[in-house]
Amino acid sequence: MVSGPTPTIDLTTVNTLSELVLRGGNFADPASRHSIQAQYARVNAHYPDVRAGLSCLFRPGASLDALAREGAYRNSKLSVAIVQRLVTELGQVGYHPMLYVTPVQGYPDHHTLVVVRAGIIQQTLADDALDALIRTMMIVDNPYRTMP
Repeated sequence: MVSGPTPTIDLTTVNTLSELVLRGGNFADPASRHSIQAQYARVNAHYPDVRAGLSCLFRPGASLDALAREGAYRNSKLSVAIVQRLVTELGQVGYHPMLYVTPVQGYPDHHTLVVVRAGIIQQTLADDALDALIRTMMIVDNPYRTMP
């Protein structure tokens, strides 16, 4: 467990063409909508001050290939967003993205994505914010799929 406040990255201040791997799996699959919202609302066990958010991998300048390899996801698909599109889509519905820096063993580039409205980190993922996140996603095959 980490003590002290967890550092954050405001994605509006990084290279807008950076890639962000949000999660293994098909983020745009309608069947995953409820599980995404449930995951967002969970407190991070390793970072107790991170009271909401979606697990992701991010490193400024990292390629999708490098992050996919690091993630070693079991999923056949990966959901990927370009920061510029993430900022734009969330901005159109009154939010902006922010990342908590939440490295865990084996995943030095692990972060937790939160959405912020009027300076307040949202503790639940509202439908309009989720729809904006879904619009940002590119769904790609996972060439580094690991088997259970």
